[in-house]
Amino acid sequence: MQLPSKRYQAIISLILMVMITLYIAVFPSSLIKQLATLPWLDMTLAMFALALSFHYKKGRACFCAFLLLGYQAFPLTLPDFVLTNIYANLLPQVMVLSMAYLISDSERGVSIPVMKERVATFIAIIFLLIIVNMLVTKYIGTMSFTLYLVMALSTPVLAYQLWSSPKYENTVFCYIGFTMALIGLIGAPASNVILSLFAISLLILVFNEGHKMAYFDQLTGIESRRSLDVSSRGLSKQFTVVMCDVDHFKRFNDKYGHDTGDEVLKLVAKKVQQVGGGGNAYRYGGEEFCLLFDGKSADEIYKYVEVIRQDIASYPFAVRSSKRKNGTPSDRTGKGKTNSVQITMSFGIAQTTRGERFERVINQADEQLYMAKDAGRNCIMLPEAGSPKYSR
Repeated sequence: MQLPSKRYQAIISLILMVMITLYIAVFPSSLIKQLATLPWLDMTLAMFALALSFHYKKGRACFCAFLLLGYQAFPLTLPDFVLTNIYANLLPQVMVLSMAYLISDSERGVSIPVMKERVATFIAIIFLLIIVNMLVTKYIGTMSFTLYLVMALSTPVLAYQLWSSPKYENTVFCYIGFTMALIGLIGAPASNVILSLFAISLLILVFNEGHKMAYFDQLTGIESRRSLDVSSRGLSKQFTVVMCDVDHFKRFNDKYGHDTGDEVLKLVAKKVQQVGGGGNAYRYGGEEFCLLFDGKSADEIYKYVEVIRQDIASYPFAVRSSKRKNGTPSDRTGKGKTNSVQITMSFGIAQTTRGERFERVINQADEQLYMAKDAGRNCIMLPEAGSPKYSR
């Protein structure tokens, strides 16, 4: 069964999150009612989200947590203010526009200049909405019209940004924005249960970022060596390890520059990640990658590795003239001659059927890789083979 694309997964997740939140708010269970009576639960979760997002330098999540704390602070500092139309109508408008701003902005960390800019934008949003609401109240007589206007302007922005970049972070901003808009239409302030759910979604976002930092390679986006170490602890007695790296990568890097070299690594990572046969791809270090097949023999997985080798060798990788690296400014304008170069990889395969230690098997795969290099590169060296297997 094929899973929906990331875009549809993000849309489905958003709809479910909004529906579940509204259902919990309208039909709370006994447990939810008990949690709602806990003092400071929503603010504690929001402060926790603020601290963690600051620690992981997630500027957008940090500012979103700051906005939630501000929204929750009004009932404590101005209890009579909660009963006014301004709190029930204006603040949801501010939150919706703020989410549209955050989802449109790129991740720029938590530096002081960036936070100053976001605070200034937030203040500008408040003043703009105050003026618009005053005019609407004067000429139309109700502030609800402004909320409809804000929804009409913000909904396409939120939906487009989520469709363009279906990340969990953008899903959370859309979730908070759409839920606050619906709460504003109802005309009642968000309960501490809903605000707690907002903070929990931010906490999940930050925890997910911490997991990515620990187990995924920052450059290529595939799993890292630490993830490989963890996966190796749960292998069955039979497994196969494939070590592979880019042929003549240092020479390529020196000729075309490190930026182009990084693009090569991203391309290779994308290709090896598509390996079939139940294999998992990891970046081992530098230009070296590792494929891990649990419960499979070398003969069983050879055809899948060969597909990857052929796919990479036949891919026309376009690079600009090498003059761009050390040439004149006119050579580095991006208008130079484009050449197509061949990228190849060598593969070494090792297996065990007796539950040998993973370190021993991966060292054997590394030795097979060096044998593939000595045999002329762009080939696959199987264990106990007298010659490499490949097709030109």
